[in-house]
Amino acid sequence: MIAVAGSTEFAWPGHASSGLWVLLIWLIPVLVTMRANFIEVLARELAGRRELSEMRQKVEDLERKLIQARASLDASEAKAQGSQRRLAEATAYISRLEKELLTAKAASTSSAGHLLFRRVGLDRDCPKWVAECVRREYRKRLHPDTKAPPYKSEAERRFKEAEQVFEQVWLIREF
Repeated sequence: MIAVAGSTEFAWPGHASSGLWVLLIWLIPVLVTMRANFIEVLARELAGRRELSEMRQKVEDLERKLIQARASLDASEAKAQGSQRRLAEATAYISRLEKELLTAKAASTSSAGHLLFRRVGLDRDCPKWVAECVRREYRKRLHPDTKAPPYKSEAERRFKEAEQVFEQVWLIREF
């Protein structure tokens, strides 16, 4: 169809109908809108992928930190167990020493036995030569003639008291 002046129909040369032309004019805005929607969807998809990638990176970082924290916890638990073991050993050692101390105290009071021996610093089972040496030393230190006049009376009292104790020790031990 050829365009004729005054005619209401318009046709392109070489086209049989104008319906194709209308379809084309209607289809272009639809395609443009579809393209815009596609670009928007694609942009959202890319943003989602970026977010997903960032989230994955955060998860990997958190997993690394978790592994480090677990290793630190294991090391701390090992130290704590070692400390608890050393504490238990120290407690057992202290307990053993306390028992030994009680045993030693009991032995010292029972071996010293008589209060009389303790008053002059002797053990109940001491040999005679030790008792003689201790008696001589007491005599040297407590003899009233070696003291100044104001202290003579006190020295004489202490000297006589020590001599009485040694006499009783000699009687008990049968020296």
